[in-house]
Amino acid sequence: MRALLLAMVLAAAVAVSPLTNEDVVRWVAAGKPQAEILNEIASRPPAFDVSDDMLAELRLAGVPEPVIAAMRARQAETTPPPVSDRPARGKVRLTLAFAETPKLTVPKRASGGLAERLKLPSGEDATVVHDLAVFLACVTPEHVPDQWRTKSPLGRDLEGVPRHEMLLFVPGDTPDGAAPTVTVPDRMEAEVDDIEAHDLVLGVAARIGDRWRVLALVKRAGVKVAKDTPPLAARIAGSGAAFLFKVELAAPQRASDTSLETPASSIVTP
Repeated sequence: MRALLLAMVLAAAVAVSPLTNEDVVRWVAAGKPQAEILNEIASRPPAFDVSDDMLAELRLAGVPEPVIAAMRARQAETTPPPVSDRPARGKVRLTLAFAETPKLTVPKRASGGLAERLKLPSGEDATVVHDLAVFLACVTPEHVPDQWRTKSPLGRDLEGVPRHEMLLFVPGDTPDGAAPTVTVPDRMEAEVDDIEAHDLVLGVAARIGDRWRVLALVKRAGVKVAKDTPPLAARIAGSGAAFLFKVELAAPQRASDTSLETPASSIVTP
């Protein structure tokens, strides 16, 4: 009986979860019938990004025009909550401090394995790596802006990046033809909201072909930032294998702390 009730609760949660562009693209790629996709769009709350850039991405991904039209119409039905419903918000400074400032480098072309993992399109130009970057973002739902993909350099990565507010993006400005390189800064700073806690994401991205794509990232959830919050300890370094990086982000430390909390870390390429 408990199992049946749990299944019913889970089914209800799935039924009302908001639809995103990514959901529609996955359905189209999997061959889901257009009529079923249209029914899903009509029956579930939307969280679509229907900006011009994202509509172009949907068309490139093979989403049919009737589906795009339904997404636009459904999104237009929603009304954002009044600004007055949200508490007054201020800005505080969030700082990440890096003990090491290594220079990160990758080959000039994505390997076959990386191309498969990132689902790169076919063609020689699609695997050329032009630059590297390190980035800091917030994935707390309340902080993700409307049409967030148009407001982030990573917005065109439809596979490897979660919904986010980009806080700081540091590209390497690699010259054409040179090995893609970026130097990790000694500090990363951003002005952030002082109400909700922040689910932070620190990572490495590469501009492969015509867009930036996430190579590695780590998430640190529930970071509350105030005026007196000390810097978070962070580290980004090579892992010894091409296109793989070790990324660490520790919780804020107080002057009374005698040891560093075990950091969240990742060396996984999406």
